[in-house]
Amino acid sequence: MAITQKEVVAAHMHVGNLKKFASTKTRSFWLEMNQGLVVINPDKITSALDAAREKFLQAKKDGKEVLVLCEKSMLADEIPALAKTHGFHYMNYKVPA
Repeated sequence: MAITQKEVVAAHMHVGNLKKFASTKTRSFWLEMNQGLVVINPDKITSALDAAREKFLQAKKDGKEVLVLCEKSMLADEIPALAKTHGFHYMNYKVPA
């Protein structure tokens, strides 16, 4: 089940940060600047997600353990349910240094 560009746009995944907060390491993913916001290329998002999905599935197929780190507070409640469904370990909070 691949993610489509329409789903990326509907989920607003193509809208990045303000330019002053955007990492320059992600510049290859930028499509344009619109009113100070970085717009990310949906083509590159879908290809990167597909590649990550393939690596995840290959790791599970090889019997390896997978750890998902998510520090986004809006996803903190969804990650445990996904982990239980798909059988991976997770951390959904920031670890103090």
